[in-house]
Amino acid sequence: MYNWRFNEKESLLEVQYDGEIPINDIQVMLTEMDEKLNGTYNELRVLIDGRKADYVVNSLSELEKIGKIVISLKQRVRKIRHATVFAEIMPPAVSSIFKQKVKQLDGYEYALFGSIHQAREWLNLDKV
Repeated sequence: MYNWRFNEKESLLEVQYDGEIPINDIQVMLTEMDEKLNGTYNELRVLIDGRKADYVVNSLSELEKIGKIVISLKQRVRKIRHATVFAEIMPPAVSSIFKQKVKQLDGYEYALFGSIHQAREWLNLDKV
């Protein structure tokens, strides 16, 4: 189950999900994104959050699902040159593996925060 919304002012895609996101749902989301963005943004920031405030990404497979969504978005919305993912902090072992993996993805920047609140604060979303 997931929800997403695009904050045009902040050029920010917010994705909320619980559990696994079926590939069909991802395709629907991408189609909606194509229509909404119209391929005009040079930067897309993705804030990924669980529905619970204490949500923690605790497996590499969950992170890979997140990565696939962002990669698919960037491939489909051609003019986006840069994408940043904000994900809640995860256990150290998973975090280090994830950081190693994402270094291999050219053009992507992943920021890990201790909480979604920290990410929102960094993006100045609380002041909007």
